[in-house]
Amino acid sequence: MAKMTNDQLKILQALPLDIKIRKTEIRIREWYEHWEGNVYVSFSGGKDSTVLLDIVRRLYPDVPAVFSDTGLEYPEVKQFVKSDNNIIIRRPEINFFQCIVKYGYPIISKEISQCICEARVCPGGAQDIRMHGEYINPHNGKVQFNHKKYLPLMELPIMFSNKCCNYLKKKPAKQYEKETGNYAITAGLTAKKDGLFIEGADSPYVNILTVKAGNENNPAIQALVELIKSQKVKDYIEKTYPDGDVVPVF
Repeated sequence: MAKMTNDQLKILQALPLDIKIRKTEIRIREWYEHWEGNVYVSFSGGKDSTVLLDIVRRLYPDVPAVFSDTGLEYPEVKQFVKSDNNIIIRRPEINFFQCIVKYGYPIISKEISQCICEARVCPGGAQDIRMHGEYINPHNGKVQFNHKKYLPLMELPIMFSNKCCNYLKKKPAKQYEKETGNYAITAGLTAKKDGLFIEGADSPYVNILTVKAGNENNPAIQALVELIKSQKVKDYIEKTYPDGDVVPVF
């Protein structure tokens, strides 16, 4: 599937509600059939997951919903979650306080927190360059994906990280999948065939090789760059991920 343009995305967003629901039902059936019914809905009690759970259970009433009780939800949300049937409540191994003490605060956003954390660990690396507003996208030459306005946060004596979601929500969900064999993932859908939007080479989330300042011309680094960007590596990626889950941009 070719990369979707903003105009194409707007067309999808403007579709009548009944068509959106039918398209959603098609994806749900594909997901359910692919995993032979061993599926669940990741349920937060918010409006989006509530709508999804309603659509899923109109098709398959017995599909369970999994709610991760992080300890941060409002009592009204927990009460609402418990009011439905077949709700499985999971609790993370560590609570939010323990998570921020060990890993740091998720300040501003997960992306900003990750950027600050990695910039501190690797001065002169890609994230540090972004924090100083000096990152230039190698694919289009534009200065973008920078976070210079948050640079003062680097000097605060506080740890920052984006790991709270991993430990409070994703890890309990993965543990549930491991124990039950139920899945709440893409279920046979592919980026090329089914994706509503596919990131291009200008995405801020491409993998980047970074080195300490002054090591750019180190023969070993140059050899590694040449190897990573070789035709063999490109062929391997395209063969291993034919459905576009991983795409070479070199």
